[in-house]
Amino acid sequence: MVMDFVVFKGMSFFEAAPRMYQYIHQLFKSCHHCGRWDGRPSLYCICCENLLWKTHPAVSVDWVQDIRVSYLFHWVPDSDRQVSRLLLSLKGGRPQSAIQFYCEQFLARAEICGDLRNSILVPCPSHRGRDHALVLAEEFSKVLDIPVHLALERASDPGQQRRLDLRSREKIRFKSCSNLREKHVIFIDDIVTTGATVMAARRAMKGISGFEVWTLARRRLLAPDLTL
Repeated sequence: MVMDFVVFKGMSFFEAAPRMYQYIHQLFKSCHHCGRWDGRPSLYCICCENLLWKTHPAVSVDWVQDIRVSYLFHWVPDSDRQVSRLLLSLKGGRPQSAIQFYCEQFLARAEICGDLRNSILVPCPSHRGRDHALVLAEEFSKVLDIPVHLALERASDPGQQRRLDLRSREKIRFKSCSNLREKHVIFIDDIVTTGATVMAARRAMKGISGFEVWTLARRRLLAPDLTL
């Protein structure tokens, strides 16, 4: 347990406090919403889990231009603290059982279009080792038995997206490092906000038969100048 606290070394109090909060809750399996000590794989107690699914009963579909985006949570950070805490946990400690649980919930609640035998899972390239999308893709792969391809690399890296304004997001560029001809690509990302990453990924892929996006959360910005 002592070794686990190495991850907090060098952080300021304001950086470390939220992660410490999540670490303690994961360690003792308490509910991330109400604090009750009977946390489940969802990271919530049964009452808070039921509240979560009452608010977000099914996978929703949105469109970024002509690209289909399927997402489990419609998320407005300032008004949905429950989902905010959940996403912070999945991005921070990344408890594997919770990631597996939400991938299974996504598939159980989604309307899967077409035959997946020609499909591949392509995770969004990580930013300096933050491989959230890859972890999600690997869990989807286990359930669906379709391969994960690390088919994209960052051609430009303007920095962490949560710190970028809309104009900076539009500068994101990827390059394809794999031949995906005639494959149906399922692009995996943990959160989709403006769709700039989605469009950059689609532009980088040539000759594919189809392209869609699976994500845990579709984030809504309250004003056009807000950053992630």
